[in-house]
Parts: sequence; structure tokens; C-alpha cells
Amino acid sequence: MRMTVEQALSVFPLSEGKLIAGRNGLNRVIHAFHVMQPDGMAGPVKEGDMLIASGASIQGSREEAIAWVRSLHQRGTAGISVNNSPEWREWAAFITEEADRLSLPVITLPDAFNCGPDLDGLLRAGIARQLIAVQDVLEKQKKLMRLALRRDKSVDPSSVLAEIMEAVGLPAAIIWHDERVVLNATACREAALLRHWKRLPVGRWMAIEGVRFMRYPLHDGGEEGGGAVLFQSAGQTSQAEDQLLLQAAELMASYAVLAIPGTAGAAVPDDLGTMFLRYLNGTLPSRLLMERARKIGVMLCNGEYYCVLGVQQNAGKAMDRGLSQELMAHPQLTGLQIVHFAVEQGSLYVMPAETFQGVDKLAAVLRECTEAARSRGGSTLTRVAISYKKAASSQLREAYMECVDAIRLADGMADEELVIPFSDKELAYLFEGIPRERMSRFYKSVLKKLSGEEGEHERELLRTLDMFLQQDAQVGEAAKRLYIHRNTAAYRLEKIGEMLEVDFKKTSDLLRMKLAFLFRHMLMEEKTAD
Repeated sequence: MRMTVEQALSVFPLSEGKLIAGRNGLNRVIHAFHVMQPDGMAGPVKEGDMLIASGASIQGSREEAIAWVRSLHQRGTAGISVNNSPEWREWAAFITEEADRLSLPVITLPDAFNCGPDLDGLLRAGIARQLIAVQDVLEKQKKLMRLALRRDKSVDPSSVLAEIMEAVGLPAAIIWHDERVVLNATACREAALLRHWKRLPVGRWMAIEGVRFMRYPLHDGGEEGGGAVLFQSAGQTSQAEDQLLLQAAELMASYAVLAIPGTAGAAVPDDLGTMFLRYLNGTLPSRLLMERARKIGVMLCNGEYYCVLGVQQNAGKAMDRGLSQELMAHPQLTGLQIVHFAVEQGSLYVMPAETFQGVDKLAAVLRECTEAARSRGGSTLTRVAISYKKAASSQLREAYMECVDAIRLADGMADEELVIPFSDKELAYLFEGIPRERMSRFYKSVLKKLSGEEGEHERELLRTLDMFLQQDAQVGEAAKRLYIHRNTAAYRLEKIGEMLEVDFKKTSDLLRMKLAFLFRHMLMEEKTAD
């Protein structure tokens, strides 16, 4: 639970109470409720606890009661709520006086307050606020992803830095390694920032001249000379929000170098994208890549995943953002942390597999997204490939290569499909080394008179059989793709079975047909290329 005392006062039963001390401490954050036992004031009260007490549980002398209030303040207690009983009224005057001096909120509750059942409303409200906070972090993360996906060096870096601060909702300052203040949108003077920033702990909030900051280093390891991004606090933040700020700092650092005159070509710290390319080239172990991803809060290869490679024309030029935007907007992908990398061929996405029962489900979603991107105009996507499902982070390069091979084989066979799962091309991958003369002899012996394509009737039957095999022997699906009636497709397949002396219900016959068409496509494409 994370709500301020002021927010809790709007929730039953505290909404029925009265604040009698500590108004200046209403911004204290409640982490939990601690019900004080009736046999005394001692107990394991922790930072952030809202103490629920009865007048009868406050014991001892006046001095002991005041000392108790001071100890609660020192422990970081969020506040005290007591029922307005005759016992409490004996203590009220001097306890409230001390609590007011310490800005420790004290709330009196009706006599009828029942600790157990009446806390239910507060707990429910706390859970509701947590859900809202999680949703808020997700929305902010989407905004950061959109900014990262449209990274373009021709854009004014100052405007992008402003958009990043707007996305996370906090002002920031950037101090470069040579003690230059590249950006300062905070309430703190530049001189104060330069004087104190090095003593700020990494990843924890601390004040500079009354203004709370969190520091994120621009270089790995948090060396003092490496510069930093400083975010100014606008109130209490959760652990998820702090992780979000770390991602924002990484993005701001990549644009900050462009904002400094004379440093556009200077070396900048390895970001995750650069490390990923080094990993693909075999110059960086997967362990270091995963450690870096965890450090900046990116859930890379966390559980089972697929790799999706979007290939675009002129991949070396401006990146096609169409597919990325459609993926973020698709309802089945909402809430998934899809990690995106720019690669030689276009864009690579590492997608959690938890939402999809199989690769066919994912392929269907990707078809919707690619078609939507193309329909909007301007998309340069040529193909999208999907790897096998992987379980280990060490298989990430293997998944990428499966996508590359799927694209290569699909292009080589003149496949008309836009979305290509590697599983659909694995047989072609396995049989690439077979001599071409042996391939030709096999497919001609299996397809017999259909292999010659002597007339229009034979070519029609051949197209029907090819589509039937592509659709995993589903007659209805083959008919849809051929724009013919299902009965027409079934009739043609019956004739083909008689001509070739095969039974399409037998797995062995289907496999022989599949291999025959695979070899035929490979040979025909090679012949066309020659």
C-alpha cells in the first residue's frame, strides 16, 4: 500500500475522523497499518506505518507518552489514529501538542471504530491506488518507447529531452563528464548542482539545498567522472517508477551528446542496442548483455520468448516505425514488454511468448499489424520472420539467425507470404545441401505427370496441391486461398490422389508431397535466378 495520509483521510473510516495535529505532515506516505495492542505502547512499529490505537493502550506518565510520540516520529511513522474515547481525552492535549511540533498527523476516530472490519475500506483503497499507479507507469513506459522508436538525429535534441521529461512527469538536469550542465529544468541553481551532484547516491533520493534528486550515471558502474542525469522529485515514487526513470535517463543520455556542440561524433557509453549488435557479432557474451538489460530495467528474455525480424527496403536509411507502432497498439500485446533493436535488416523484436499458444497465433497477430502498417502508407516492410520459441537467454542469437534464414529461404523460393515462421522453412534449411540433380529426380518421380505442367489443367491441379500442402492439408483453408469452393478443391484433390497414387490421409504420403514441392520451389527459383 502506498498512499499519503491526506489521501487516506478521504477513505472510510478515516474520512469519519478529525485531524487534530500534524497538518504539515499530511504528505507522509502510509505503507501499512499497525494495530496497537491494548496492553501497552511497545511494539515493532516500522517506517511508513499508520498506527491504529485506542486511548486505553496509551499508558505511563505524561513524559513517557511524549517520549513515545517522539520515538514514533524518529521511526518514520506515517501518523497516529485513535478512537475518541474518555481514556484518550486524558492524554490528548500534551500528545497533540508534541505531534503538532513534529508534524506527525494525529486523527481521532468515532468511538464506534472497530479496528478489524473498518480497516477493510482503507485496504481496498490502497489496492485500488496501487493498480492505478501500475497503469500510470505502463502509460509512461509506452510514451518512452514511442520516443525511443522514433529516434532520429535530424530532430532537435532539446525538444526530445523536453518530451522525455514530460513523459515521466519530472524535471531533470544533465551534467556532462567535463562538469558542463547540458540541461537544467529543475528548481536548483546550476552552481548548487555542480557543487553537490557527485555526493548524490546512485538510484536513491537525496536532497540538494532542500530539493530532492535521484542520480543516474551516464557510464556503467556509476563513476564520479562520468556525468549524470538528475531527476527532481515531485513526491514519493515507487520502485517501478524509479526503474522507469532509469530507462528515461538512458534515453536522455543518448540525446544529450547531440545537444553538446562539437561532440556529435564523440564516443558515448554503450547503450543496450550497441551491446546487442556486439552480441550478434560474437564479441560480447550473452551474460553481459542480460546484466546490462536488468540494470536498466529492461525485461529481456525473461521467460519463454520469440524473436520477430521485420525486414525493410533500404534498411540502412530511416527506420520504418509502422510495425512498432502497430505492435504497441494491438490489444493482444497490451502490457507486454516487447524489446526492440535496430539491426542490419531492419527491426528485431524480442516478444514474451506467454500470450500465444503457438507460433500460428503470433503469426496471425503480426499479419494484422503488418497489413495495418502498410495500409497507412509509407511502410517499407518486405517480410516479417518468426523464430522458434526459446526458453534460455543464451539462445537469443540462435533465434535471430532463424529469422535471418527464414527470410533468406522465403526470398529464395519466391514465397508470397509476408509473415514467415522459421518452422515453415525448416525443411528447406535442412535439405539445402542435397545435390540438385537428386532433388530433381525425387520431385519428378513423386509428382509424375504433374511435374511437366504440360497443360492448363495440370497447372491448375498443381497449384491446388501446392496450396493444400502449404495450409497443412486443410481443404477449407486451401479453398479460401485459391478463391474456389471447398467442394471444388476436394474434387481436384481426389483426382490428384488417383493420378499420383497417394492417400492424403497417410502422413508418409503427405511428407513425400511436401518434400517434392519444397525441392521443386528451390530448383525453380535457382533456374529463374540463372
